[in-house]
Amino acid sequence: SDSTLGFSTKLSLDSMPDSLYIACSDYYYPTESQRVTSRFGIRGSRFHYGIDVGVRYGDTIRAPFSGTVRLASYQRGGYGHYIVITHDNGLESLMAHFSRRLVKEGDQVVAGQPIGLGGSTGRSTGPHLDFRLWKNGQPINPLKVPQKPTEPIKEANREKFEWVKQRVIAELEGEVPDSMKITVIDSVVIK
Repeated sequence: SDSTLGFSTKLSLDSMPDSLYIACSDYYYPTESQRVTSRFGIRGSRFHYGIDVGVRYGDTIRAPFSGTVRLASYQRGGYGHYIVITHDNGLESLMAHFSRRLVKEGDQVVAGQPIGLGGSTGRSTGPHLDFRLWKNGQPINPLKVPQKPTEPIKEANREKFEWVKQRVIAELEGEVPDSMKITVIDSVVIK
């Protein structure tokens, strides 16, 4: 469980700040895949303190921020092969279910450095990455961490991009009737 790894698993709204500054300039999303298969929040009768990202066996998993590997171990019936990194910005991350770990405890890692390979070890029904973040022992939704764009939008695609952007903003602001909403945008590829 998270508590045996040194993380809080009880959310106390009184102890959580209204806002929090976290340096995210070197953030690197840990997988090439952006397919979230389980979100942060209530899952069945339990709270899921991270996100699950669908990966393929052997996919490269990368450090989300620079830091030091605090734990690199195996948990039977739980996380399987997992890694906990204490990051230079005060966050800690846990990534789990690797088929193979590429780092060991005490290693220094930089954001974007390969740290393991995708897998399905431990309590898992298929290959995925369990990705969790903590600040001062409190879980943070990894999807709320701002990401840098990977490449600029090509001028030929600017009009399509602006349409999608404006549509999503309108939906988030409640300006689009439910029957007209784009209910799920798994990924948008504009080349």
